[in-house]
Amino acid sequence: MESLKGKGAFSELIDIQQRLADANQQIARLAAQKEAMKRAENGKDELKKERINLKQRLEADHQNRDDAITAATLAVDEALNRLYEDKREKYLRIVATETGPQFNVHIAGNRSGGIANMEVFALDYALLKVVTKRLGGPGFLIHDSHLFDGVDERQVVAALEVGAKLAREMEVQYIVTMNSDVFENLPFSDDLNANEACLSTILDDTETGGLFGFRFD
Repeated sequence: MESLKGKGAFSELIDIQQRLADANQQIARLAAQKEAMKRAENGKDELKKERINLKQRLEADHQNRDDAITAATLAVDEALNRLYEDKREKYLRIVATETGPQFNVHIAGNRSGGIANMEVFALDYALLKVVTKRLGGPGFLIHDSHLFDGVDERQVVAALEVGAKLAREMEVQYIVTMNSDVFENLPFSDDLNANEACLSTILDDTETGGLFGFRFD
């Protein structure tokens, strides 16, 4: 070292040693990243195997529950056929996937909000019918007026009549909240005396107004 001192080679040696240390640190970081990526890749493979296994178990479970799935499918078909008497494609499909069961209610036509809302109605109809037969409850189905936003008036009437018929058949309640100005303009058929089933509860903003004796300020 003494012989190298003052001749430039000593500083070059120090610089080489520093670069060697930096290279060793970089190698260590790359080795750690490689190990982490290997563990992550192995984890992804294990997760994929678990998801495939889940799907297989779910498919087997669907086979064991074929009667229940058939009952739900028929109930949805019943609601859809009552809502839409034309020959358009409409169905419920329950599919086993790697992330769980997938329920697809489909009505062919323009994918407007009205069509999508009636798909929800049909599924709710089926749930009430199947659960009532199987478990006896809850004994009612409630729909807010938002379910009928964007729905043609004739389809709204059809849905209310279908819900009322189900309520009579199952001896349950079908409850709908709806603004009076909308309700009064619906073209009901003679099959449903809508006014007879209507509760004339009014919510207003006067000093004596409210709902069931309660005020909302």
